[in-house]
Amino acid sequence: TGPVIGPAHRAALGESLAEVVGEAEAAVAGFTGLHLQGPPTRPWVMRRDEWIVQNLRGFEGVLEPVTQRLLGPRLEGPMAPLRRKALAVQVGALLGYLGRKVLGQYDLFLPPDDRDLLYFVGPNVIEIERRYRFPPRDFRLWLALHEVAHRLQFDGTGWLRGYLTGLVDEYLGTIELDVRALLDGLRRAREEARRNPRSREMGFLFLLMTPAQRETFRKMQALMSVLEGHGNFVMDSLSEGRVRGADRMRQTLQQRRHRRGLERAMQRA
Repeated sequence: TGPVIGPAHRAALGESLAEVVGEAEAAVAGFTGLHLQGPPTRPWVMRRDEWIVQNLRGFEGVLEPVTQRLLGPRLEGPMAPLRRKALAVQVGALLGYLGRKVLGQYDLFLPPDDRDLLYFVGPNVIEIERRYRFPPRDFRLWLALHEVAHRLQFDGTGWLRGYLTGLVDEYLGTIELDVRALLDGLRRAREEARRNPRSREMGFLFLLMTPAQRETFRKMQALMSVLEGHGNFVMDSLSEGRVRGADRMRQTLQQRRHRRGLERAMQRA
């Protein structure tokens, strides 16, 4: 559950984030030249379990068509509970891990009426502030600059959201659960890893992909790298003269992301 945040503390955190999000939105719009077509950005201070539930809903909307296509009649029958549990374990483990790590999020898959929302996981924000003794308002503004930049990227352009969701749909549309195809993929991945040990650096999932899937995956990866790099550039540029200790915040969170051992293995998985 993380640090306990009572109702009064949560309300105060919400007010603080609303103030810095408004400041960040004006600063990012002025710096980038991107402007929102919809309402101003609203922060939502969440518990970890609330963040997980919202992301489950997002996954559900994205994965429902491919689930129906792949499983169809197999959603019923004696093996259905096992298939559901296998998927639940994978998604649950992923979101349970991320629920302790995520500070802020712009959710790409929200319905149109909620696209002005930014998520902030209250316990994680408070925990980091306390652990590293970051000035709360400065740290929250620093986070807000990055997340608002992501909202402006998608809502300040006419094409980006459709392009990325199109790539996601294209990738999901190629997924098959045919046993023979999966075995062929495993055999091909093993041979490729043996011939070229460096190919393992992309992860085993990449080795299992077909050539068409790899091409789509590379496009998604390239786009997300540009968006994340642009968000960091905007945040770093606007932090100068606005955020006390921004360099220390950046270095601290980079070290937190690049841990080794089990933590690193989980991130790669």
